Amino acid sequence: MRKNAQLVSDSGSRPYIKLKKDTASALSKGCPAWNRMVHDAWENKDEYEVHYHRRSVIEGIFSAYKHRFGRIVASQIRHNQNVEVLFRVVAWNILACAYHSMK
Repeated sequence: MRKNAQLVSDSGSRPYIKLKKDTASALSKGCPAWNRMVHDAWENKDEYEVHYHRRSVIEGIFSAYKHRFGRIVASQIRHNQNVEVLFRVVAWNILACAYHSMK
């Protein structure tokens, strides 16, 4: 998990990884982002939890999206893959709007 936290940090984002209840060490072991993340979780528990749960909601949305449209993109050319995924997102939004207008 330390390396994952470091990869997220190196990409310019802040890592929010679910910590185990018995996480008692913030030793970085070569990954300073882990140390920062653990201390942030300890010092600002409520704020950290808000960010972490936002992440879990987004993962749920991606899971539902993949369940409806599948995990495989048919196109082999990168640009066409991007267009295919974009159209799936548009279809997802249209379905969501239709669902909410029927309520």
